[in-house]
Amino acid sequence: MIKLIHRHNKIITYVFLFMAICFMLSGVGLDILHDGPARQDYAIKVNDEKISVAEFERARENISQRYRQMLGDNYEALAKSFNLDLTQQTVDNLVDSTLLTQESAEWGLSGNDEAVKKYITNRIFAGREVSSDAVRGMLQSLGLNGRQFSAQIKKELGREVLVNTLRDVSFVSRTEIQSRYVKQETKYSVVAASLNTDDFLTKTAEPSDDDLKKLYEKTATQYELPARVTYEYLMFRPGEYEQAVQILPQDLELFYTENQARFRTPEQVRVRSIKLLYPKENDPSKMAAVKEKAKQAHDEATAGKSFAELVQKYSDDLPSKLSGGDRGWVSRGSSSKSFDQAVFSATPGTVAGLIDEEWGFEIAKIEEKKDASQKPFDLVKAEIEKTLRAQEAPSYAAAKAREVVDQARKTSTSVAEVAKTMGLPTPKSSVLSQSGQDPDPLLKGLTQQALMIPASERLIATVVDLGDSTVALQIRDFKEPSTPPFTEVKDRVRQAWKKDEAAKLLEAKAQELLAQASKNPTSFVTLAKGANAKISDSFDISPAAPTTTALTAMSPEMREAIFASRVSPRVLSKPYRAPNGLVLGAVTKVTEPDATSTVAAEVLDKYRREAVEQTTQQAVGSSIAILKTRSKLDVASDLLVR
Repeated sequence: MIKLIHRHNKIITYVFLFMAICFMLSGVGLDILHDGPARQDYAIKVNDEKISVAEFERARENISQRYRQMLGDNYEALAKSFNLDLTQQTVDNLVDSTLLTQESAEWGLSGNDEAVKKYITNRIFAGREVSSDAVRGMLQSLGLNGRQFSAQIKKELGREVLVNTLRDVSFVSRTEIQSRYVKQETKYSVVAASLNTDDFLTKTAEPSDDDLKKLYEKTATQYELPARVTYEYLMFRPGEYEQAVQILPQDLELFYTENQARFRTPEQVRVRSIKLLYPKENDPSKMAAVKEKAKQAHDEATAGKSFAELVQKYSDDLPSKLSGGDRGWVSRGSSSKSFDQAVFSATPGTVAGLIDEEWGFEIAKIEEKKDASQKPFDLVKAEIEKTLRAQEAPSYAAAKAREVVDQARKTSTSVAEVAKTMGLPTPKSSVLSQSGQDPDPLLKGLTQQALMIPASERLIATVVDLGDSTVALQIRDFKEPSTPPFTEVKDRVRQAWKKDEAAKLLEAKAQELLAQASKNPTSFVTLAKGANAKISDSFDISPAAPTTTALTAMSPEMREAIFASRVSPRVLSKPYRAPNGLVLGAVTKVTEPDATSTVAAEVLDKYRREAVEQTTQQAVGSSIAILKTRSKLDVASDLLVR
């Protein structure tokens, strides 16, 4: 089928084009229903295919995790700033991928079981040994069973073939490639002038009290003080209460009985092995050659030839070669199913049958065996006790914290007084703090929880659970959010007023400089120096290399203005914001590359690939748009209101 598609790729292009025209003329639109029944057995329905709520949540979580990896600790703040609508993104992604899957299935494009195995080996495990434990752990983290995961991979492979088909039929002319090359490699020689707001502070007049009061009235919220709190706290760490945990002999025996598998040593075998690996590229002829080589090595091993010599002769695994093929003791279940079936059914001193793995072949010689066994109770008794103490210690720590707080409430005394009578450490005191200011890194979130205690309970002791630790806390002082009077922040208002006035003077000076330099661009540097601006060294940038250390304050808007220049010298038409003021720039030279040069010939292929990829993405987007117009899509009514 793939060969058929490649042979008639031009016809396919015309078919997609014809479909696009037909659907544009028909005016058929995307039919997403938001007013369905209150309860549905799916999150999204694409034609007759249902996507479950569990699948939707899993896809949404994957998108969320990718953002978290990209944004790190700034995820929450940036997600709010950029208004990341994860639900809508998930709906769009699932609808698009499902439509492509359905279209690929209609063309007969999908992966088979062998392709799935290669996908797992080469892409997910990147050629590393694929053990049953590793696969089981991966499936567990994804919340899928083997059949569901295999089906997803087959769909992914089908979509890939469809996209690759569109890539094959994408045509980009040499003229387009050369145009892209010239656009990306054109160099812009630039000189920049920076004006600092602080340099204009001394040029501002002194404000009157009336000026400052008017500014204060407009901006009073900027000076608002948040809620703040001072408190005493006594931390109860679980580790300090492990020895206080009461454990009876029957507790240890019960744990041992209920966790037999935990103390069982599985069947083990000590083996030496030869590993023959498939090539990285999935070339059938090369893979067949590996198999023949493996059969030959296996025949020689079973014939009694020195296994150590065969390891050196045949093994593709360097660590294995260095150890003479010694894999040490291998437990049942720690390797692949095919490995377990071969080696655990063989007897010591023999060579197991040839093991066919996803990554190639393995030949194993069994040296010793150990039967599965149960560790005796006396041997693991100390380990069980340690486990139980660690499990129960948090509840003991929390109970002690509650005891202190209950006693303080009952006697109407403080946590400090109760701690003294109970022989506990003296509680520590925090300073007047706002949210995010905690007295100890181990007490992250404590101040925030103190601020959230209802007003009616602020004068009495309370227990705060911080996850790892429990805290007995008593508030000593609480200040509600407040706006300080003008007299207290007068100096700050004055600084803000002068900063505003300096910014106005700065803007005026920048506009004056631009007006003069625009008349004679070659005078830009001289005029900028006369305005006491800081002049950068001349630097070259291009769309292919858009950054420079000569001007780290260059904004994206300024960069785009530079790349829009077609003549030189040219002064950029406006000043651009920088952290400390404004930046002005002048393009002194525009140098276009020669697309017919020898150097160009070496990099044109890079731009051809980029152009093809861009054209492919456009084709995929157009195809999805076409498929949407002829599809029936239904999104659960409560999904997009999350």
